[in-house]
Amino acid sequence: MSDCTKCGEYMFFPERHTCSPKWEVIDADECGENDWKTIHALDGEDAAAKYAEQRDDRNGEGPRERTVIVREPGASDEKRFSITFEYSVDYSAQEQS
Repeated sequence: MSDCTKCGEYMFFPERHTCSPKWEVIDADECGENDWKTIHALDGEDAAAKYAEQRDDRNGEGPRERTVIVREPGASDEKRFSITFEYSVDYSAQEQS
């Protein structure tokens, strides 16, 4: 078991793996027309969420909202998705004997 070299998804059963469709994505506020990235995802909404997760390289210090534009590869029709996210730190305790 390993990650697919094309789409990056973890393959539970490599012999039955099929990559998700490709989508072109871009951050509406921080990127230019030449910055489109390709994401493998089930649909446009999933592509927008995956892209936002990949762009969050600030370990919780980045923006809490993002607008992502998604289109099919080479298409002119675009969809805009508002992405909101929050960071969480969870603690748990266990009594020591």
